[in-house]
Amino acid sequence: MLERGGAQFNTLLSTEDAIKRGHDAWMIASPGALADEAYRRLGAAYIELGKPVRSSELPGVTHPTMENPSFVPARMEREVSLRKDMAAYSGLKRLIRLLEPDVVHTHSSKAGILGRLAAYQCGVRAVVHTAHGWGFHDKQSSVKRTVFEAAEIFAAKLSDKIVVVAEDNRCKGIRAKVGYPEQYITIRSGIEIDPDALLAEREEVRNELGIPLDAKVVVWAGNFKPQKAPLDMAKVAVKILEESDDVYFVAAGDGVMRAEVEKELGRWFDPENKGRMKLLGWRQDVPRIIASGEALVHTAYFEGLPRVILEALACGKPVVTTDVDGIPEVVSSGKNGYLFGAGDVDGISLSVKKLMKYDELRARLSAGAKKSFTEDFTLPKMFDDLEELYTELIND
Repeated sequence: MLERGGAQFNTLLSTEDAIKRGHDAWMIASPGALADEAYRRLGAAYIELGKPVRSSELPGVTHPTMENPSFVPARMEREVSLRKDMAAYSGLKRLIRLLEPDVVHTHSSKAGILGRLAAYQCGVRAVVHTAHGWGFHDKQSSVKRTVFEAAEIFAAKLSDKIVVVAEDNRCKGIRAKVGYPEQYITIRSGIEIDPDALLAEREEVRNELGIPLDAKVVVWAGNFKPQKAPLDMAKVAVKILEESDDVYFVAAGDGVMRAEVEKELGRWFDPENKGRMKLLGWRQDVPRIIASGEALVHTAYFEGLPRVILEALACGKPVVTTDVDGIPEVVSSGKNGYLFGAGDVDGISLSVKKLMKYDELRARLSAGAKKSFTEDFTLPKMFDDLEELYTELIND
């Protein structure tokens, strides 16, 4: 589903880059909040599941289906449903046969399984999957985790390469017997960012949000779904707001757990965002929001390598985060932020309060944050690594 998120946006940008490099490339996804952006950037190269596909209008299609020029591939739904999943699988197979790609590159758990199976059945030359954090994790029941692991193990057998965005994801996959070591390649998620320009907008952003220039601001950004632990975010916010009169807490994002978050915030939730707790909903300017604050809080139970953390580091903002998956590869406690176990609301809250209280500590970690962001996390590096991978697979 093309919801707002770093993995989805980077996939969109990667498709756009492939087209700019002269390749025929398409992005297939169920509709979501990024659909308008996908249409704007990709035009007809964005194929939205659940909407009519006219083969004669698809760029790069050399053999349009003349006997049945229009069909509607089924949407891929989040919940598990044999009937709906089989319909989505059939639609993907039909699209792959029409497009005749040399490489099929899948993202996310369900799309990764159905997409790889469809590509394999269609005889695609190379099948690649990116694991933006695995769908199995310690917070699941043993039965659910076993099922998810089994699905990934099966899908890995259909893959030529498995891309991970962090070394920890590679180790976790190998421990779970998902594929074999030689299948894995690490390609960091890249971001395109101008820290100086973003930092220069601090006053403008604060005026937009109704936050005094001399206030301390803590930022959280993400999808309100279980993976991102938005209820932990709300608990952290309450602890900070109750004990610090000069601190504002800003959360950019939305999702299925919105009502639960509002309930957890209690008296601190103001529908008009006039208080010190700001629930901004979906924003297209998250880097501006991050740059306007003093620190970023991240509360996830499983991850790949979150885009918002890279954006914060690039802007010199200390990051207080859970230590899951690839995050410890870029955040070091006492150097550019603090790491805590998933669900450690007290630890996260205490560290944020220290950061807000002590200017010297915040300045030291801010300098460490800037220093830790390198070219390994830029978009050009990611695009070049993907191009090299595809070329190698096609020519192998």
